Amino acid sequence: IEKGNQHLEDKGFEFLAPTTRRNVLRVLRAMQLPKPVLLEGSPGVGKTSLVTALGKYSGHKVVRINLSEQTDIMDLLGSDLPVESEEGLQFAWSDGILLQALREG
Repeated sequence: IEKGNQHLEDKGFEFLAPTTRRNVLRVLRAMQLPKPVLLEGSPGVGKTSLVTALGKYSGHKVVRINLSEQTDIMDLLGSDLPVESEEGLQFAWSDGILLQALREG
């Protein structure tokens, strides 16, 4: 995968353990395709840790979005929120987490 423009960090995660190594290779292979990747598995098995470590190791910023039945489209894309200004309370657009990630690449 291409190196990102963030600071490379190669400490703090062991990629050579047998299961981790196999999972890293699977994720890297999936990242070669121009399609989204969905990681499934039980809670606590290391999916987020693996992707975060890959991001740090390759110089990419990782944005984690936790989806649940309470997640609203406004949480992802954004909405108009009240802000204080010299003219009093007004509404201004605030990007959601998904829109921020898309804009930042």
